[in-house]
This record gives sequence, structure tokens and C-alpha cells, in this order.
Amino acid sequence: MKVLVIGKGGREHAMAWKLAQGPSVSKVFVAPGNPGMEADQKIECVGIGETDFEALSKFFIDHDISYAVVGAEVPLDRGIVDFFLSKKLPIIGPTKLSTKLESSKIYSKQTMLAAEIPTAEALFFDHLKDIVQYIGTSEFDPKGWVLKADELEAGKGVFVVDTKKELLNACEYLFNKQGRRVLLEKRLVGPEVSYFALCDGEEFTILGNACDYKRLLDHGKGPNTGGMGSYSPADWVTKGDEKTIIEKGFKALLKYLAGKGTPFHGFLFLGAMITKTGPYILEYNVRMGDPETQSLMPRIKTDLATLFLEYTQKSPSWTTTPIEYHPGHGVHVVLASAGYPGIDGEIIKGVNVSFDPVINQWEENRSKYFAAGVGLNSRGEMVSTGGRVMGLTSLSHNKSEAARLVYQNIGKVQFEGAQYRNDIAQN
Repeated sequence: MKVLVIGKGGREHAMAWKLAQGPSVSKVFVAPGNPGMEADQKIECVGIGETDFEALSKFFIDHDISYAVVGAEVPLDRGIVDFFLSKKLPIIGPTKLSTKLESSKIYSKQTMLAAEIPTAEALFFDHLKDIVQYIGTSEFDPKGWVLKADELEAGKGVFVVDTKKELLNACEYLFNKQGRRVLLEKRLVGPEVSYFALCDGEEFTILGNACDYKRLLDHGKGPNTGGMGSYSPADWVTKGDEKTIIEKGFKALLKYLAGKGTPFHGFLFLGAMITKTGPYILEYNVRMGDPETQSLMPRIKTDLATLFLEYTQKSPSWTTTPIEYHPGHGVHVVLASAGYPGIDGEIIKGVNVSFDPVINQWEENRSKYFAAGVGLNSRGEMVSTGGRVMGLTSLSHNKSEAARLVYQNIGKVQFEGAQYRNDIAQN
């Protein structure tokens, strides 16, 4: 069979690479993809934008594709699933209405509260002057709060601050973007974990979990980013906490949405914090995570291509197929452009990118690069086109050994101004 993955980043590369391993798969098309993906067997990039729904659906039909998988947020938010379903084309992803769980932090928080899901308290603000007035009160402690943009910010709309000045600067930054609303959320304390499920109404199967590193710099310093690395699994989560996450995070939400007549279909990403009093749900996203997918996919032994086909065909077997994993841990480290994430200056793009092909030989050394922000210049040379340029994943029998392999090989990806964290999976 042939599969279409929609998106262009490292997450989509990891998904396409995993699907291509299915013995029944002859080709994985990625639209638009990026040139770093095509070094992998069975993967072919298609020059169609991820929001060009007419062209994507025509390509789907013309190439006799079995199903499409949406990786990226923007086409989901613009209604690609509704468009494909209107043409009776099988696609994995949520409808535009369901994407509000991610595209609106305020809607998501209100949904969690209505579904009685354990989550932090929050206040909502529509105007800068109102939040400035609230922050200005003498008893306000900024260390007790987290500021979040209501709308999609590519992982860079969350501000964890320590001073009023930092918080006010973050407020001005968000409100200067026309039409923004924000919420102040009570800060929780504890380690974070991400869980991923494939959902079909109230039915779902857990694909796995991972931990990501949002801050730009070592030891959790610097601005928030879309993610600088990850490891999977989060083997420190107790069975009791995992049960709570599944029961109160996934089951409760899916039951509530189905009861409202708006059942959720597609990938559901749950971010949780494990506090001293148990797990609290921080957020939901309506797609796989980036860069968590890059550490999770190499661990999965199950043939996801066949599982996804069964899902799109409404076969009852998809929920009973156990997800099997290769032993050990996956660790992923992101290499980003100079200037990333671009909060205080411009991201430097257009620099030449090279890599040693040895890091693409998964069967030999259990290390693999996933290309994200790369393209070709007029001379056909690979250059950086975004903030997160590439990432490297290694799989080994334990987390520390997987991290050692990553950092042993990370110098084999080279471009001017490359920056990466040195402490992924080290704590």
C-alpha cells in the first residue's frame, strides 16, 4: 500500500520513516516534506503545500493512496480532515472543531474543567490593561503563575517567569500580536510527561509516552522553544500515576466530548505534570508531539502502517492490537539555528547543512537523523530553512547509553551556528 504523510518537519520524518518499515508499504509520500527525508528508502517528498487541500486530495486519488496521516498543526486547524472526509478519503486526524483543544488554550482549559479533569486553576484575559492591572497588585507573586497564549504559537507561547518585569514583557509580547487572548495558570511543581493515543470516539489505544525539553539552554534555562530534545519511555512514571492519566486524562475527556456530540478522532497528545498530590493535566494537543515522536517512533516494534489501515477501515482489531516496543530507551537531540527561537532576534537561515551518512544507517548503529528545517538552494545544496534544523535519535538498552550514542554522533551533522542542549536525558 501507499501512504501520505502531511507535514514537513522532524515529526513527519519520524512518522514516515516508521510507516515505511511496514512490510505491506511500497511508498510513503510526504507533502511537502523536506529533502533530508528522501535519503530513506520508500520515502518520496511531494511538492504540494500542507494547506493546498485540493491538490493533496487529487494527489491522493491519482496515486491510489490507502490513507493520509496528518502530522502538522496548521492543516488540522484549517480543516483538512473535514475536507478529506467530505470526499470520502480516509485520513487520520481530528476535525476542525476538535482542533480547538489545541488551537485555543482557553477552550481547552474550559473543557477540562467541565469534564472534571484534574488541572491547574486559571484566569482568562482579553485585554492587556486588565492583566497589567491584576499583575500590579502588591500581593501578586509572579512565581506562582504561568502565562499562556490562547492561540497556536508553535510551542513558544508559554512563559514561565520569576519576576513581574519578565511577566509584563511576556504579556506585551503576546498582546502586540493582534487578536491574542491569554490565560494565567497556577504554576504546578513536578516532572512532566507526554502521553500519546490514537482515538476513535471513546475507543483509544496508547501509543506510548515521552519526556521533552522545552527550554533552549542546558539546565532548563533560556526561553521556551518548540522542543530541544526528548527521551522515551518515561520509565519513572508509576503504574498508579499512569492509570490516573489514562482514566482521568484520556477516558474522561473522550467520554465528555462524545456526550456533547463531538467525539474526538485522531491522535491525542496529553501533557501531564506529576505533582506530590498526583498527576495534573497541563494541555492537550491534537497531533503527535515534536520532538517526542522522534524518540518514540524508533522504539515501536508494532507495524503501525497496518494498525493505521485497520483504524481507517473501522476494523475492531485496531484497539486490541498491543503496541510492542524494542527494549531500551530512545533519546533525541535537536540541532537548531543560531537565533532560535527568535524571541529577541532573527533566526539565521540559509546556511549550508551537511551530515555524515553513517548516522542514517539505523540497522547498523541504532542512530538516525530526522530532518526538519532544511531545503535546497539554487545550486541544489542543502540549507537551513527554519529554527529547528535537524535532530538525532539513538536507541540503546538504557537511557544513559542512548544519550551517550547521540552525543557521540551529533557532530556528524554540521552547519554554521548550530546550537543544541548538552543535557538531554541526563536528568
